Amino acid sequence: MTQSLRALLLGLTSLAVLVVTVCDLAVSVKMRTDTAESQLTENTQRLLAASKPLLLNALVVGDLASAEQTVRNLNAHRVWRQVRLYEPDGQALIFDASPGPGEGRQAPAWFARLLRFDLSEARMEIAAAPTVYAVLAVVPSAEELEAALWHEMRTMVTFAVVLLGTLIVLLHLILVYGLRSVRALRESATRFGAGDLTVRMPESRLAEIAPTITAFNIMAQNLEGLMARLRAKEAANRELAASVEQAEEAILTLDLGR
Repeated sequence: MTQSLRALLLGLTSLAVLVVTVCDLAVSVKMRTDTAESQLTENTQRLLAASKPLLLNALVVGDLASAEQTVRNLNAHRVWRQVRLYEPDGQALIFDASPGPGEGRQAPAWFARLLRFDLSEARMEIAAAPTVYAVLAVVPSAEELEAALWHEMRTMVTFAVVLLGTLIVLLHLILVYGLRSVRALRESATRFGAGDLTVRMPESRLAEIAPTITAFNIMAQNLEGLMARLRAKEAANRELAASVEQAEEAILTLDLGR
């Protein structure tokens, strides 16, 4: 079964660009996610420490509404995906200020599941010694990182598509130029096989095809010369045969005259 060289090269080019893109994306995601969890945990601890005085003021006077609003303000940028305030025993729930599922999500859910961030809960006592007023429990959100990685992935895929399209066009033009000599050689060989021994190929500047064209032209020239010599020899043989026949007829006439 024949196979198109153009289709083969275009297919290999597309596969190479796809493999490079996937590998580059995988390496980029791996590098970003390796340190993401620890960075998110550190940021959570710092934010918890900064929020403690604000919550303490509201809890000391028993203003739970202000405490909840403070927590929601702290999480306005969705740095936590789960925010809960518990009684001092850490079991009974006072309120849950967690953002709704999917609110403000910029990356698709399937992409977030693919990243598989495993972020543990962090707890902090809201206390003024010796009294503990509540326990704030939060789970860091990876949505910002997921959105950044999603944007990066889309950018890379877009770049890969543009690159692939450009490479395909350039490769197509190169193949059209390069295969002209191959097609011309095929046509010349067809004419040569049909008996046109005068056919010759123009010289090519392509190093890959130039020796083949030179060899074809030399072969055609040698074969044409050989055929010319054979035709000349056949003509000489016919002339010789005619002369012999005439000589035989002359001898026969002389014999009959006697």
